[in-house]
Amino acid sequence: MRTCVVAIAVLLLSHASAGGEDRAIISTGSDNSGRRTLVGTVDDYNGKELKLQLASGQAIAVPSERVIELTSAWNADHQQADLLAGQRKYEAAITAYIRANKGETRHWARRRILASVVTCYENLGQIDRAGDTFVLLMKADDHWQYFERIPLAWLSGVAV
Repeated sequence: MRTCVVAIAVLLLSHASAGGEDRAIISTGSDNSGRRTLVGTVDDYNGKELKLQLASGQAIAVPSERVIELTSAWNADHQQADLLAGQRKYEAAITAYIRANKGETRHWARRRILASVVTCYENLGQIDRAGDTFVLLMKADDHWQYFERIPLAWLSGVAV
C-alpha cells in the first residue's frame, strides 16, 4: 500500500505543464473587509504566502491568510478529476488527478492536486493511504498550506 502512495507522490510532485492567467482575490485593509483582484502568474502559493507576477511585470507577495480565492487555468484532466470528485467517484478522480499532474509544472498546483488526492482517499475510507499521502503533502510545503486536509479517523471499528 505504501508503495502505491509513494508512486502517486512521485508522479504528482515530479511532472510538468504550464499555467496561464491566474486570478487572486485578496482581502485588504486592516480589518480585511476590502477586496482586490490581482491578475498575473502565480510563482508559488503555500501556507505562508502567494507569490504572483502581475501582468505589469511587478512581483508581489501576499500573506496566505489574505487569499480569499485563487483561480487558474486547469488542464482537461484536472477539470475532469474535480468533476468526478464532486460526483463522489473518488477512485476515478484519483486516476484523473494523476493524469492531470503529468502535464503540470507548477509546484503549487501539484500540491493542490495532491491535497485533492488526500481528500479522495479519505472519502473512500482509505485512511492509511490518505495519511501517507498527507505526510508527503506536508513535506512538499514547509508552511503546511493544506493542514486542514489532515485525514483523521475519529471513530475506530472497536465498540466501546
